[in-house]
Amino acid sequence: MTTYKGIKGVKTVSLASDPSPTAEAIGTVWYNTAGGTLKYAIQGAAAWAATPSLNTGRAQAAACGTTSAALFFGGEPPNSNKTESWNGSTWTEVANLSTRAKYGMGGVGTQTAALCMGYHNGGNDTEIWNGSSWSETANLTTGRGRACASVAGTTTAALYAGGQVYPTIYDLTESWNGSSWTETADLNVGRNFLMGLGTSTAMLAVGGITTPTEPTSLSALTESWNGTSWTEVNDINTARGKGAAAGITTSAMIFGGMPGGSALTEKYDGTSWTEVGDLAAAQNENTGFGTTSSAMSVGSHPGSNPAVSQEWADPNYAIKTVTTS
Repeated sequence: MTTYKGIKGVKTVSLASDPSPTAEAIGTVWYNTAGGTLKYAIQGAAAWAATPSLNTGRAQAAACGTTSAALFFGGEPPNSNKTESWNGSTWTEVANLSTRAKYGMGGVGTQTAALCMGYHNGGNDTEIWNGSSWSETANLTTGRGRACASVAGTTTAALYAGGQVYPTIYDLTESWNGSSWTETADLNVGRNFLMGLGTSTAMLAVGGITTPTEPTSLSALTESWNGTSWTEVNDINTARGKGAAAGITTSAMIFGGMPGGSALTEKYDGTSWTEVGDLAAAQNENTGFGTTSSAMSVGSHPGSNPAVSQEWADPNYAIKTVTTS
């Protein structure tokens, strides 16, 4: 007679509580003595799930970090200077931005060392976060907002591309070396509300809007930065702007955005974009960070749920209970 030990090489064990649903738990079966149930762990499809909401809902903010340690700052409406810190389970308000309440900025770095640049009405402010407070540092060469930043960059090496000061839409790219900004090679196509991800030497600028007023002209364009210039690569499947992004140039994601509030998620493998699992709740003017295996999408336009916070897990592990019928 075939036994579970014969198939898997391990015995069914008795546990007072369930183990964490991780890769190590896959294929194991145990008896939960507290609940009197037989359980097992599985690996499911990648998916978005709701996490605890922001303390103050807002859109067009900036963010950086990981799903266990992140920073979210600025936003609107109304114009905000608030900063919230994420520890993997809750959002906590910390020190405000130092210059002004603003939105449409770019953000790069980590929970303890971040950079905030630009804002909505042509501001050239740059602020640096040291883990406890913000302070002003050298301004952008050309003030603008609604551009994209190399979110996985650092406070000593970052990129800021595109953007708008009404009615001008920019193709400018500026590079940060830790003390000053320098204009470098332009985008092939100027856009605002585009989605950025990656580092100062390897970045993607995705989608966006190519007109300054309504009706907007949504772009499906993807441009890749190699440290010296931008090159057009394969388009996203659904043209959009005002969305969010995470990852690096060889493994990237975009999610949310407009038209309307979108739940669409697309993943990039370094060559092409593929639609994957939708956001649990549609978001627009949201902010993203993380990786293609563990990302977050935070904030949204006030027409939806501006305090929303969602996490992507790929793969997604779960614990199931054995039942009989």
